[in-house]
Amino acid sequence: MYRQSAAFSTLLKFDFQVSVSFVILVLKEGTDVSTSDTITLSVGLPFCVVWLLLGYFAMRKEVRWLMWVFAFLALAVPAYIIYKIVLTYQDLTRDDSKTKDAALIEYALIGAGALGILVTCMLLFESMIVYRNFGKGLKERAFQAIATENTGLLSGHRR
Repeated sequence: MYRQSAAFSTLLKFDFQVSVSFVILVLKEGTDVSTSDTITLSVGLPFCVVWLLLGYFAMRKEVRWLMWVFAFLALAVPAYIIYKIVLTYQDLTRDDSKTKDAALIEYALIGAGALGILVTCMLLFESMIVYRNFGKGLKERAFQAIATENTGLLSGHRR
């Protein structure tokens, strides 16, 4: 049970890193930021932070409705990634005059997007497992227990 929660927490942090990397890779022009890039940064980065905190607190406090909100918001991540991958691929096939560095950034964007979709799918699968374990005592055993001989945390024995 704890192992599943730890896997969920790890995947959540990894997904956060991939999502932030993806949002930053969308800025192909570097410091020349367009209006759409400004919107992507101003919405994408706070969304990633809120989604990370939402998933963490839903798992940690075992709040069922919060986990449902987390899962519903998870649909936005692959939808945006697929949208940007399609646009990037169309841009790659349309323009043959790109420099090698510009094409490399676009290929990195496609790779980060594919990794982001994979990690999000794994995270959603793990969230289902964690959701099924709500109410089985993990919150009391792992997160709120004080290390005493009654809890078995000092001696290393489990109940």
